[in-house]
This record gives sequence, structure tokens and C-alpha cells, in this order.
Amino acid sequence: MLKKTITILLCILACMPAVLAQQITEVQAGITPDNPLYLLDTLGDEIKVMLQNNKEEKARLRLEIAEERLAEINEMSQKNKEKARLRAEEQHKKQVQQATIIAQELPETEQNKFQERFQKHIQHLETVMNKVPEQAKKGLQNAINNANQQFERVQSRISEQNKKTVEELRQANTKITSTKQKAKGGETT
Repeated sequence: MLKKTITILLCILACMPAVLAQQITEVQAGITPDNPLYLLDTLGDEIKVMLQNNKEEKARLRLEIAEERLAEINEMSQKNKEKARLRAEEQHKKQVQQATIIAQELPETEQNKFQERFQKHIQHLETVMNKVPEQAKKGLQNAINNANQQFERVQSRISEQNKKTVEELRQANTKITSTKQKAKGGETT
């Protein structure tokens, strides 16, 4: 039974459109929360993430999934499907939080790349908010606020790492200077 389930899920994954090659502005909603197959779509996304070994790729993939969820929010708003929109918002928030958690574990250079992608995501959130009906704006504003908080968390982490690196460099420089002074003192004696 487990093998059949895994096989079916892998087949579904193989049939899904390749979101990875698309630009953020081109992301389509795909299967939306009002579709009975939505659970399989979200499960397939989780499997894609789990199969990734590289943390940078996991963070990137989580952000791409968040973009898909944003497209779903937009579509459900346009169709006035409140419950489905709320479900997509919940999924979006989860993806943004998970992407941020992973990004905090990345090396500084990769965190900087993630921040650039994340800024584009926030801009896209703001663009979508301007297109949706009034009743959906509050939810999108919450999503923007959440994304900004997550962005600040990554920035804070980078700042902490930079301070730590500067302190380590100062300590190393002090040791080198001390060693040089001792060496010079030993030469003159």
C-alpha cells in the first residue's frame, strides 16, 4: 500500500508543471484550494522539498511554493471564494516561515541571495494586494506583514553573523600583533 501511494505521488509530481523555470511574475496558481486535489498538490510540494538535500535549494523551493500560493490567493480572491483564499493564505504563511528558517542556516553569501529573492516576493505580494477585491486586502496585508517580519529576521541573523565575524577578525588580529611583538622582543634579546 505504501509503495502504491509513493508511486502515485511521484507520478503526480512528474505531471505537475515545472514552476522552477518560471520567473516570479509568471507563477500560475495550478491546483487551487477549492479543488479536491489540492491536498495532493500541497503534499507533492512538501515531497519536492524533502527530496532536496541542498539547503539553498530548499529555501529557494519554499519561496517558489510561496509564490504559487500567492497566485492561489489572488485567484481565489477574484472568484470570491473566501474559505479557499484563507486556506491559501495559511499555506503561504507556512512556506514563508519555513523558507526563512532554512535561510537562517545558510552561509552569509547564500543568505544575501535569499534576501534578494525574498524582497522580490514582498514586492509581488504588494502588487497582488493592489489587484484583489477589498475583502482580501486584509489577509494580504497580514501576509505582507508576516513576510516583512521574516525578512527582518534573516537580516538580523546576517547582522549577527557579521558582528561575530568582525569580532573574530579583531581577536585574530590581536593575537597576530601580540605574536609579532613577542617575536620582535625575542630577536632583540
